[in-house]
Amino acid sequence: MCNIAGYVGTRRAAPILIEMLRVQEGLNAGFYTGITTIHEGKIYYRKLVGNLDDLLARTDAADLPGNIGVIHSRTPGANAVEGKEYAHPFITEKDGEVFSTMVLNGTSGFFKPLREARVETTLRLLEKSVKFRSHCKGEGTLNLPDGTCVHSSDVFCQIVEEHRKAGLPLHAAAANAFADMPTEAVVLMLSLAKQDAITYARFNFPMHVAHCDHGTYLATTPQAMPEDAGDYHLLPVRSSGYIYQDHFECYPFPAKIATIAPLTPARRAKIYEIICRKLEEGEQTVSTLAAAIRPAFEGYDCGQVGASIYQVLDELSREGKLKCKRRYMPGQLEGLFAPEDYMWL
Repeated sequence: MCNIAGYVGTRRAAPILIEMLRVQEGLNAGFYTGITTIHEGKIYYRKLVGNLDDLLARTDAADLPGNIGVIHSRTPGANAVEGKEYAHPFITEKDGEVFSTMVLNGTSGFFKPLREARVETTLRLLEKSVKFRSHCKGEGTLNLPDGTCVHSSDVFCQIVEEHRKAGLPLHAAAANAFADMPTEAVVLMLSLAKQDAITYARFNFPMHVAHCDHGTYLATTPQAMPEDAGDYHLLPVRSSGYIYQDHFECYPFPAKIATIAPLTPARRAKIYEIICRKLEEGEQTVSTLAAAIRPAFEGYDCGQVGASIYQVLDELSREGKLKCKRRYMPGQLEGLFAPEDYMWL
């Protein structure tokens, strides 16, 4: 999993996004980090192998202009030596300029058996001379027959652009990409085709939204929401749409790809109990909590594991029960370190 934050409003986005990511970086991220903003008809982005502090020390990420932006940090991956192109955001270009950027939090999960279809899609795009900046030698998230690989999120990004070029509005293009390349995920996009909003598409991975008097926040975990944020809500599963300064629009996916377990009151209560018992045993990470609650989603193709964990952790934090210690582990390259939060009651 990864962690994402977004902002659209009247204030400069970069400082807000940086502080939002700092809160949630230790939950499941810190190995690759990137930020993207849009301002006066131009898209900016910075990314690298490393954590948030590395991004701030080695780039001008904090100075990017614009009141709309997205930030992302992810877990370990292959081909770290190949550098920043395995970090998010992924980009599309038009006439030599960045046309869109996309970040994704997810995994093939239930759709892992469709790997060959993903490879076929990638090869089809390569035959059409689509450029994948993550294309390199060796093994990665999507391995090709010639011994090279690409990042599957890079492929997803290019599929969205292919649908947009075919005439679909961005939200529909993103929804159709989920049909072409089924993934347990959520994506956020900036595009010159839609400069006043963040485009989103959510299958089942978490993305919370909250409004304040100067704009709208997005975050993987509600713990990252600033103090002035109003009540947060999960964006609907199997939906896509647009996040504006003072509202959001959502549209259901055109096709049902798989069943997703709903977060009913009974299921939420059960998950709360499981997580509390686990935290009472001693220090836990998001990964150990995820393993503990997966049985609560039996009977469905896909669950809402991340959303459930983050909402329970937020509730326990508000109640003053949650204790947390951040440690640092070796990162993707020598000399780099990634934060990891250990939690208990």
